[in-house]
Amino acid sequence: RCYLFPLPSRCNLASLLTIALHGKLEYYTSIMKELLVDLIDASASKNPKLMLRRTESVVEKMLTNWMSICMYSFLKDTVGEPFFLLLCAMKQQINKGSVDAITGKARYTLNEEWLLRENIEARPM
Repeated sequence: RCYLFPLPSRCNLASLLTIALHGKLEYYTSIMKELLVDLIDASASKNPKLMLRRTESVVEKMLTNWMSICMYSFLKDTVGEPFFLLLCAMKQQINKGSVDAITGKARYTLNEEWLLRENIEARPM
């Protein structure tokens, strides 16, 4: 039934439901459970391996929002600062080597696709 709406409208509906029911998380959870049961029943006959892989239905987006709400305090209080410090340290290590201003490729990187393979002599301008 929800597939009659375009994808952005479904995502907007899920986000608006999340905002409206943010203060009533138990009610939001019960709605989401009912919708998840319907989704599981519908996709059990089709291809169950593809279920919850893409955020194409309202309930999948609601589940994503629900997990974000539930994990927010944990991420903020427990792991937020260490992740931020790790990100800053990684950026500092990447910027120690040569970085191509046009392509964004770097001498020191974690992604092999963005690796600057040739050695570039840097000189001050």
